[in-house]
Amino acid sequence: MPRVRELEVFRLVLPYGRRPESILVRLTDYGGMTGWGEVVDADPKTWVALEEGLAQALIGVDWEHPDELGAVPGGSAADMACWDLWARMRGVPLAHALGGTRTSLMATVRIGADRNLESLVARVNRHVCAGYAHVTLDVHPGWDIEPLRVPTGWP
Repeated sequence: MPRVRELEVFRLVLPYGRRPESILVRLTDYGGMTGWGEVVDADPKTWVALEEGLAQALIGVDWEHPDELGAVPGGSAADMACWDLWARMRGVPLAHALGGTRTSLMATVRIGADRNLESLVARVNRHVCAGYAHVTLDVHPGWDIEPLRVPTGWP
């Protein structure tokens, strides 16, 4: 039975990419097991809800299953941290705890538009040789058919 002893909330601002801000939640039970949750591009109200309401809702509360907790303050980050903690305590993958059945993932990569066909083909081949089974090309009007017609030498 999970019983949260400690919780921490982190605000993470990344200097690059499309995800300018994330909020991470770490729950620790009395046995030292931890569960993590994240919300990306959070509304400022989420931060306030996590700071003010999450500790009161979770610390010292006994629960058998995350569904028993209902609407946890802080939304999806806190909910996912509870699910992660629960799954880790049972030794099952989180995906299976949530009803998933897959046991592996397909590695994918996205390649930005490149007007030089030789360069584009070289980049695609490099990723395929590195083990990526799925390659997505960025295309735009006027540059959508040419890159897909080029033979790349892969099966």
